Amino acid sequence: MSQLPQPDQGPKYPQDLLTAFGTDLTAGTSKSAVIACLGSARLRCRIKTTTVGGTLSLHFARHKGTDNTVVGVNGAIDVTKLTQYGSGNPSDVTVTAGSEAVIDADCHGEAYAVVILTYTAAPGGVVNLLDATQV
Repeated sequence: MSQLPQPDQGPKYPQDLLTAFGTDLTAGTSKSAVIACLGSARLRCRIKTTTVGGTLSLHFARHKGTDNTVVGVNGAIDVTKLTQYGSGNPSDVTVTAGSEAVIDADCHGEAYAVVILTYTAAPGGVVNLLDATQV
Protein backbone atom coordinates (compact mmCIF):
# COMPACT_ATOMS: atom_id res chain seq x y z
CA MET A 1 0.00 0.00 0.00
CA SER A 2 1.48 3.32 -1.02
CA GLN A 3 1.19 6.29 1.26
CA LEU A 4 0.00 9.67 0.06
CA PRO A 5 2.52 12.47 0.49
CA GLN A 6 1.98 14.36 3.71
CA PRO A 7 1.67 18.15 3.67
CA ASP A 8 4.27 20.21 5.43
CA GLN A 9 3.16 21.42 8.81
CA GLY A 10 1.86 24.95 8.50
CA PRO A 11 4.09 27.84 9.42
CA LYS A 12 3.61 29.34 12.87
CA TYR A 13 3.85 32.95 11.69
CA PRO A 14 1.33 35.09 9.78
CA GLN A 15 0.96 34.06 6.14
CA ASP A 16 0.12 36.73 3.58
CA LEU A 17 -2.37 34.99 1.27
CA LEU A 18 -2.85 37.88 -1.17
CA THR A 19 -0.54 36.38 -3.81
CA ALA A 20 -2.59 33.17 -3.98
CA PHE A 21 -5.89 34.97 -3.46
CA GLY A 22 -5.47 38.03 -5.66
CA THR A 23 -6.48 41.56 -4.77
CA ASP A 24 -8.94 42.51 -7.54
CA LEU A 25 -12.65 42.40 -6.64
CA THR A 26 -13.92 44.24 -9.73
CA ALA A 27 -15.02 41.00 -11.45
CA GLY A 28 -16.14 37.52 -10.48
CA THR A 29 -18.09 36.30 -7.47
CA SER A 30 -15.59 34.43 -5.30
CA LYS A 31 -11.89 33.94 -4.58
CA SER A 32 -10.13 31.22 -2.61
CA ALA A 33 -6.73 30.31 -1.20
CA VAL A 34 -5.43 27.14 0.48
CA ILE A 35 -3.71 27.03 3.86
CA ALA A 36 -1.59 24.04 4.97
CA CYS A 37 -2.65 23.58 8.60
CA LEU A 38 -1.42 20.12 9.63
CA GLY A 39 -0.04 20.23 13.16
CA SER A 40 -1.93 23.39 14.14
CA ALA A 41 -4.48 23.55 16.94
CA ARG A 42 -6.05 26.87 15.92
CA LEU A 43 -6.34 28.83 12.70
CA ARG A 44 -7.33 32.48 12.20
CA CYS A 45 -7.94 34.29 8.91
CA ARG A 46 -8.21 38.06 8.82
CA ILE A 47 -9.43 40.02 5.77
CA LYS A 48 -10.02 43.66 4.90
CA THR A 49 -11.56 44.92 1.66
CA THR A 50 -12.21 48.29 0.04
CA THR A 51 -15.72 49.14 -1.27
CA VAL A 52 -16.78 45.47 -1.48
CA GLY A 53 -18.35 43.35 1.24
CA GLY A 54 -19.30 39.72 1.22
CA THR A 55 -19.00 36.48 3.15
CA LEU A 56 -15.80 34.84 4.40
CA SER A 57 -15.86 31.05 4.72
CA LEU A 58 -13.28 28.56 5.88
CA HIS A 59 -13.63 24.90 4.90
CA PHE A 60 -11.29 22.15 5.96
CA ALA A 61 -10.26 19.88 3.11
CA ARG A 62 -8.50 16.63 2.28
CA HIS A 63 -6.47 15.41 -0.66
CA LYS A 64 -8.59 13.81 -3.41
CA GLY A 65 -6.05 11.01 -3.71
CA THR A 66 -6.19 10.81 -7.51
CA ASP A 67 -2.62 11.66 -8.43
CA ASN A 68 -0.70 11.90 -5.13
CA THR A 69 -0.04 15.61 -5.50
CA VAL A 70 -1.76 18.78 -4.36
CA VAL A 71 0.70 21.18 -5.95
CA GLY A 72 -0.35 23.07 -9.05
CA VAL A 73 1.75 24.28 -11.95
CA ASN A 74 2.75 27.49 -10.15
CA GLY A 75 4.01 25.68 -7.04
CA ALA A 76 1.02 26.66 -4.87
CA ILE A 77 -1.48 24.17 -3.45
CA ASP A 78 -4.18 23.63 -6.09
CA VAL A 79 -7.69 23.90 -4.61
CA THR A 80 -9.06 21.66 -7.38
CA LYS A 81 -6.98 18.76 -6.01
CA LEU A 82 -8.75 18.95 -2.64
CA THR A 83 -12.16 17.81 -1.44
CA GLN A 84 -13.73 20.25 1.01
CA TYR A 85 -15.54 18.84 4.05
CA GLY A 86 -19.22 19.73 4.34
CA SER A 87 -19.35 19.66 8.15
CA GLY A 88 -17.14 20.63 11.06
CA ASN A 89 -16.26 23.98 9.51
CA PRO A 90 -16.59 27.29 11.38
CA SER A 91 -19.58 29.53 10.72
CA ASP A 92 -19.25 32.03 7.88
CA VAL A 93 -18.58 35.65 8.79
CA THR A 94 -19.83 38.82 7.14
CA VAL A 95 -17.23 41.06 5.53
CA THR A 96 -18.17 44.76 5.56
CA ALA A 97 -16.40 47.01 3.06
CA GLY A 98 -13.63 49.00 4.72
CA SER A 99 -13.69 46.91 7.90
CA GLU A 100 -11.65 43.97 9.05
CA ALA A 101 -13.33 40.57 9.49
CA VAL A 102 -11.93 37.54 11.32
CA ILE A 103 -12.79 33.85 11.13
CA ASP A 104 -11.41 31.40 13.71
CA ALA A 105 -11.30 27.61 13.61
CA ASP A 106 -10.17 24.79 15.85
CA CYS A 107 -8.10 22.25 13.92
CA HIS A 108 -8.43 18.54 14.67
CA GLY A 109 -5.70 17.05 12.49
CA GLU A 110 -6.92 18.43 9.18
CA ALA A 111 -4.17 18.97 6.63
CA TYR A 112 -5.66 21.83 4.61
CA ALA A 113 -8.12 24.68 4.94
CA VAL A 114 -9.65 26.62 2.06
CA VAL A 115 -10.52 30.26 2.76
CA ILE A 116 -13.23 31.61 0.45
CA LEU A 117 -14.52 35.14 -0.06
CA THR A 118 -17.89 35.33 -1.80
CA TYR A 119 -18.71 38.85 -2.97
CA THR A 120 -20.52 41.04 -5.48
CA ALA A 121 -17.98 42.66 -7.80
CA ALA A 122 -17.78 46.45 -7.80
CA PRO A 123 -15.58 49.16 -9.29
CA GLY A 124 -12.61 49.86 -7.03
CA GLY A 125 -13.08 46.59 -5.15
CA VAL A 126 -9.78 45.50 -3.63
CA VAL A 127 -8.63 43.07 -0.93
CA ASN A 128 -6.26 45.10 1.25
CA LEU A 129 -5.27 42.32 3.62
CA LEU A 130 -5.68 38.56 3.89
CA ASP A 131 -3.55 36.94 6.58
CA ALA A 132 -3.65 33.53 8.20
CA THR A 133 -2.10 32.70 11.56
CA GLN A 134 -1.76 29.33 13.26
CA VAL A 135 -0.79 27.98 16.67
